[in-house]
Amino acid sequence: MLPGLLAVALLLPAPAAGQERRPIAVSFLSPEGLRIAADYLRPRGGKPVLVMLHGVGAGRREWDPLVFEAARLGFGTLQFDARGHGESGGPPYTTFLTPEHWEALGRDIEGALSFLRGRGFPPERVGLVGASIGANLALKVAAREPRVLFVVLLSPGMSYHGVRLKPDLLHFDRPVLMAAAPDDAYSMRTCRELAPALKRPGGRFLQAAAGHGAQMLSGEVNRPFLKELLRWLSDRAASSRGKPPASPAAPSRPGPTSTSP
Repeated sequence: MLPGLLAVALLLPAPAAGQERRPIAVSFLSPEGLRIAADYLRPRGGKPVLVMLHGVGAGRREWDPLVFEAARLGFGTLQFDARGHGESGGPPYTTFLTPEHWEALGRDIEGALSFLRGRGFPPERVGLVGASIGANLALKVAAREPRVLFVVLLSPGMSYHGVRLKPDLLHFDRPVLMAAAPDDAYSMRTCRELAPALKRPGGRFLQAAAGHGAQMLSGEVNRPFLKELLRWLSDRAASSRGKPPASPAAPSRPGPTSTSP
């Protein structure tokens, strides 16, 4: 067993040509030793790995719509249940009472980065994706890890359970995509207020049709948003390898291009 890893499936047959790539169930340890349940898909073609953190009371499977489409483009993915959620260890999230309890979920992202380093993928080959409070936490971890390529913030908020967004965003110098939907008034206000901080290379705001967090990845109404998100991810992957950005193929059910307000 590799140090710091638990019950990880190391050898699986490669998918046949044209066969859909699917994640495998794995687990890893947080820095303080909590077992974190996850699903992992290895990248191909030099693409980055997307590490995804869900929102309060949700779990890793809420990322399935993005995982399916990102896998088609060669991205790796690592989606996990945060401590106190789903199949992961730790006390139930319903007992988290302070900002420090919630900020501790960021250490699960640090455990995910350690897991990926053990598989040959250092932070410079990783992008962080978060939903709701997971967005605030993903940015906070990326601010401490200067080699992470980029951050995607789905429905971030100025403060979720005391985990603040603005201080880290104002001083963050790598590409950031923020997204919100009109029916999510709090996150939309947050994104509009902080939009000036995105005026840097790779900075982008996208508006989804409906939903909060990873909900914006689902449904026909949100297909244009998902298409634009995939294009942005592919552009970031190309830039990280020193190549001109190239737009990806549209998702399997094409829709018109979304626009930013």
